[in-house]
Amino acid sequence: MITRTMAALVSTALLAGCGGPRPAEQQGDVCRSIATEGRAPYPWPDILQSATPLRAVRQGDADLLVRPENRGFRDKVSRRYAVPTAKPLEVLSVSAGGAWGAFSIGFLDGWGHNAGPDPRPRFDIVTGVSTGSMIAPIIFLNDQGDIERLRGTYRTLTNDQVFTKRSLLTALASTSLYDTAPLRRRVESLLDTGMVLRIARENEKNRMLALLVVNLDSGVPEVFDITEMASDATKTLEERRRRIIDVMMASAAIPIAFPPVFIDGNMYVDGGARRHAFIAREVMAAVQGQPREPRTSGLERYSLSAAHRPIDLAIVVSGDMRVMRDCVGKKRLDLLAMAGRTQEVVTDQLLRDSVELLLLQVGQSRANRARFVDASALVAYPKSRDADLRSGLCAVPEGDDALFDPTFQDCLDRQGYAVGQRDLIPWKIQLRESRMVRSPRS
Repeated sequence: MITRTMAALVSTALLAGCGGPRPAEQQGDVCRSIATEGRAPYPWPDILQSATPLRAVRQGDADLLVRPENRGFRDKVSRRYAVPTAKPLEVLSVSAGGAWGAFSIGFLDGWGHNAGPDPRPRFDIVTGVSTGSMIAPIIFLNDQGDIERLRGTYRTLTNDQVFTKRSLLTALASTSLYDTAPLRRRVESLLDTGMVLRIARENEKNRMLALLVVNLDSGVPEVFDITEMASDATKTLEERRRRIIDVMMASAAIPIAFPPVFIDGNMYVDGGARRHAFIAREVMAAVQGQPREPRTSGLERYSLSAAHRPIDLAIVVSGDMRVMRDCVGKKRLDLLAMAGRTQEVVTDQLLRDSVELLLLQVGQSRANRARFVDASALVAYPKSRDADLRSGLCAVPEGDDALFDPTFQDCLDRQGYAVGQRDLIPWKIQLRESRMVRSPRS
């Protein structure tokens, strides 16, 4: 979340920012196409293009190319999962949420040690956004040593282990307020070449790991198939590792706060700018057919085809789906107070919309199951804090700069692990065939 300190710097940068033009080597296909195609909208990479071959798509007077990566991902999903079977396609989506990722990794580890009636499955597809992009590869491989190291990282993470503040003058001439070199070093130590090889082996077993980023040039979200990248024989092992690290960093690059990441000359930022949780629409199209009314309904009902296969979706929310109340401008009512508070509300709403959309898209179709869990029952906010803390709840840190607080994260991790180990997982909402399934009280 962008703090009010960050908002102040943003306003200053908007008024007095300076910088040179974007280098030619960082002007990817979208930038280069502007000269001949203008600024017409870029095709949205979703199921509405499922039948579109790799060729120019006519939109008004502009010819816009469908990216080869999107077609390759779509075709791969169709080959792997468009097979009639009663065995559900097991899908995990780990949401965005910054420091709250401590809850997600703790919960997922606890769920992995659950001997009850709803044990953690071996997921066919794992997706992640932002902080979820750091967690998804670890859960995908399910190596206990890797999981414990990541839990330890989240428990002890501080601001200066993620980013460093730029000076005001430096920020004015840069693309971000903070430098994320510390975070990149941590990701580099997390993802070694051995892990890349293990991801590649899972690709051969028809499993998929995918991360979401936003192409800031085109303005649309793009899915990066990490399993395919890890298996790319045209690149050296180290080149594959570096490319995957770039995608992980891009998925967590909060616009303005953190620097964008250039991949093939295109500028990428946090996938949370569009979706805080996702499964690619190509998966829904391949497994359960085309939507019945794709142009008129935002919550598409997928018509069952001969290739129908049930989906079992679990969404782990790195957050609590709530926004704290605030007396906006109590100390000073100005533009910065409005900007900071608006950012909080918009971020909360985007998380809610992303989770609810996934639940409805998947859970309303026959034979499917969709559910989510969050940290709402584990945290204490001001006012009732003293009583709540005596009950073992986690105190949400206060202050504009309290992005990463080890005490809070350690508590989230431990509490999340305990929730995951319960015989009956307290899913916040479960949908089966469009009907609500009651979960045990948390």
